[in-house]
Amino acid sequence: MIRTFVFFLMMILFTGIRSQSTGQFEIEFKDKKQTEYSLNQPENFLSERAINRRIKQGISIDSSDLPINPDYLKEISKISSLSILSESKWFNDVVVELKDTSILSKLRSLSMVKDVRRLPGSVEKSAQGKKEKFDFEEIQMTTSGSIGEYGSAFRQISMLNAEYLHLKGYRGENMRIAVIDAGFTNVWFSPHFNHLYADGRIISVYNFVDKNDSVYDHSTHGNRVLSTMASNIPNVMTGTAPKAEYLLLRSEDGASEYLLEEYFWTEAAEYADSAGSDLINSSLGYSTFDDSLQNHTHDDMDGKSTRVSRSARIAAKKGILVFNSAGNSGNNSWQKITAPGDVQEILTIGAVDSMAMLANFSSRGPTADGRIKPDVAAMGRLATIGLDDGTVALSNGTSFSSPIMAGAGACLWQANPGKSSKEIAEAIVKSADRYNFPDTNYGYGIPDFYLADAILKGNLNGREFGENSLKYFPNPFSSDFTIAMRLKSTQYAEIEMHNSFGQFVGKYKFNVEGNKTSLIYLDDELSGLQSGMYFMKIITNDFSKEVRIVKL
Repeated sequence: MIRTFVFFLMMILFTGIRSQSTGQFEIEFKDKKQTEYSLNQPENFLSERAINRRIKQGISIDSSDLPINPDYLKEISKISSLSILSESKWFNDVVVELKDTSILSKLRSLSMVKDVRRLPGSVEKSAQGKKEKFDFEEIQMTTSGSIGEYGSAFRQISMLNAEYLHLKGYRGENMRIAVIDAGFTNVWFSPHFNHLYADGRIISVYNFVDKNDSVYDHSTHGNRVLSTMASNIPNVMTGTAPKAEYLLLRSEDGASEYLLEEYFWTEAAEYADSAGSDLINSSLGYSTFDDSLQNHTHDDMDGKSTRVSRSARIAAKKGILVFNSAGNSGNNSWQKITAPGDVQEILTIGAVDSMAMLANFSSRGPTADGRIKPDVAAMGRLATIGLDDGTVALSNGTSFSSPIMAGAGACLWQANPGKSSKEIAEAIVKSADRYNFPDTNYGYGIPDFYLADAILKGNLNGREFGENSLKYFPNPFSSDFTIAMRLKSTQYAEIEMHNSFGQFVGKYKFNVEGNKTSLIYLDDELSGLQSGMYFMKIITNDFSKEVRIVKL
């Protein structure tokens, strides 16, 4: 009995010693002095596209763009029992794994080291890792009932009026989108992406988890995300930006969730920036981890506290248009948006269904500091995604509403090349159907890319914001239909309805109070309509507008 007790005591002591002798640490350097790189020669560390993006938007190249001093990295690498896991020029730091923490004092004594901080939690990955953590469900389907070249993806594109940009010839040409995800299994094999490889529009790939070029395994999540933007199989599926260029970057280990992935995300964003990406889509989010010691809290969702959020904020300040999924926590205990969706300077995308109604899983706002999030929403419930064999399926998740929006954003920027990323983002938000009455479920609502383009071109055609604004939703509708109207003076608004054959259906008259957003609910008036398309003409003293609506 005594021998058994001694054995277990020795095991406890050994385990305790071992837990103290290993760990992951963030080493921050003091400066970037005495390096071979100079701000006067940015071409040595930034691509021509990255430099031009900064020039076009009036963004200066600063010390954060300089690589970490190579001599500092060499000095750190000489230390035994240490391996470098991640490097960041933006934060001028590295994350290392130490097998023996007795060398911490040596690290802290190095002249170029500013600080050494231990990452919370264990260095061991979770044993859960046999099953991919992404739980998106794929519902196999055919393309019957699809519309034209978009196939079954028509609704998720038409909801945003993004086909308007396609018809005008803007499909993402010369726009570069970095897709930061968990892996892209067999992307090179899928008919949805044959055109990307044939045209040389997969610009670069990199795996920041394993530090190699292997991105074509690990997870199919990136494939599905990419398909919503890049697919180009006429009458089966066309994405929102089928002619854009793409970078496929793996920052996520799909088999586990741990804090180090936020540092990998930083590396991927830095890579995207240096390679001249115009946009980033990140269908990822961080809140809780396999090791609870690493968990964030709701108070951390302020856009400034987490590593990944600070990184996304920097990327936006470098002139990149960043889109991030709001998260799928709407119906679980967390419920709120996840990082980096809390960042003010990026567009956080919620999910709705085909009738523009909020998906129950879509994460809610606000941020910890009370800002509206998500920013806007797109179709993420039963969204069409591409499968590896060239067929399509339906799936749920803000993982898909975000890239659908990002692809449309790329086309909008292509149509307005003189605008900054900030101006593009603002136009998307201002075009949304709840812009005058946002909430923490839909954000500012569902954008209209026809209207966003008009805003950027200064041609609003009577739908300006402030005075005389008009929005209507959802469209298509089933039972509920709302018109939001703001007029400069109190007056009556008349609504005339005709069916698709031009036959008169009904006429309604409402009083609209001036200088105030009025909501007109037509639920009862339209309840008796049969399914089909209708033309609604809205007449006020200041303007007349005819819109097309669909009753399901």
